[in-house]
Amino acid sequence: MLREGTILQQNRYRITHLLGRGGMGAVYAAWHLSLEIPVAIKELTPQADLDPEMLAQLRTQFKREAMTLARLNHNNLVRVLDSFEEGGNAYLVMEMVEGESLADRIGREGALPQALVLRWAQQLLDALAYCHGQNVLHRDIKPTNIIIRSDDQAVLVDFGLVKLWDPRDPRTVTVVRGMGTPEYAPPEQYEAEAGSTDVRSDIYALGATLYHALVGQAPPTATKRVVNPAALIPVRALNPSIDPAIEAALMRALELRPIDRFQSAREMAGALSAPAQHYAPQRPPTTPPPPQPRSQRVMPPARTQAVPITKPPTQPGVQQVSQPVPQQAQPQMPQQMPQQMPPQPPQQMPAQMPHYLPPQPRTRREKGIASIVAFILGVIGLVTTFVIPICNLPFPLIGIVLSILGIRSKQQRGLAWAGLALCLLTLGLLALLALIGALQSMGNLGSF
Repeated sequence: MLREGTILQQNRYRITHLLGRGGMGAVYAAWHLSLEIPVAIKELTPQADLDPEMLAQLRTQFKREAMTLARLNHNNLVRVLDSFEEGGNAYLVMEMVEGESLADRIGREGALPQALVLRWAQQLLDALAYCHGQNVLHRDIKPTNIIIRSDDQAVLVDFGLVKLWDPRDPRTVTVVRGMGTPEYAPPEQYEAEAGSTDVRSDIYALGATLYHALVGQAPPTATKRVVNPAALIPVRALNPSIDPAIEAALMRALELRPIDRFQSAREMAGALSAPAQHYAPQRPPTTPPPPQPRSQRVMPPARTQAVPITKPPTQPGVQQVSQPVPQQAQPQMPQQMPQQMPPQPPQQMPAQMPHYLPPQPRTRREKGIASIVAFILGVIGLVTTFVIPICNLPFPLIGIVLSILGIRSKQQRGLAWAGLALCLLTLGLLALLALIGALQSMGNLGSF
């Protein structure tokens, strides 16, 4: 264990204080003397009685992982700045992320607001998708390994159980396999065989972390859930304000079988951003029936197994008797229920039917013919105006009525307007001829 003031790498780093330690290493806060910035230095401290060959493999893996992590560059991942060996130990230098751990935030405030947790979840899932794209698994996601910076960015730190994962060869060897923190570790991470973990293991751990943040308590361990599947309490049972879609997404991320979880970080991110109806059962749209009298309401299908039949008591104290529905009637009722509609009163039918009946083609054809006939009558009336001015009066009158029908039906509207114009012109000429005839009659009377 390094003491405060220890100088490493030839006067490059000075240890300030211990941040934390685990089974295979310790993390220190240090000061970069040349750049004058704070850094975090992780020291690999294996067990003293470790086999020399195993120790050599462990150091090789530590160096390989340091080189891999140094290539990662994401806003929500801690950056690796340097790695070196000194005094028989291996060290990893990382940027110092200033902020508060998610574990401390939950401990101070309890269950956190859904909108805030979902914003952090999207940032972390984007970081995980980036890591998985580089074939890097974290394998130790938990609230203490997530730092919330002052700018409200969630940063994933401490890749202490990192594994270099080759999707083409799932048997990739990891020298030291860490089980992780039990409340956040998936069941496959308990396995001793290499290659049993993949990207879905990080999804489980992040789902457990988000569960803890939303309800204020960590989920049960995977071993407890195997013994008692009901040990995992649904999110909304502990925090009813959570959206049902978010609960469904978290419960899927926490499935014990990897095949039942989200298969990628991108898929989980899409589920957490989807609306609630994405998880609601799909039902065909139905129109609610009109209000019914109480005597006509149909009992729900769940109550069709036994229908109470009440007999009028003959004596005080006689109880009601319930008899089951005959067997032949039971399978018919659920089938008829969804389609059964109460009979409508006869007086309501005329008011509802015209709204739904489609236009009748025959009526439209008849009104189209009316437009044509109106035009013909207008022509006949106009032609015969000067031959039989009074006798042809019915032609324009009937033509006006038929042309109005054609215009309203939008069938042969042009002929209808033309027929109306001809009929009105005919009536105007008839009126003019009648006026001239009247004036001539008055003049003849005056001459006498």
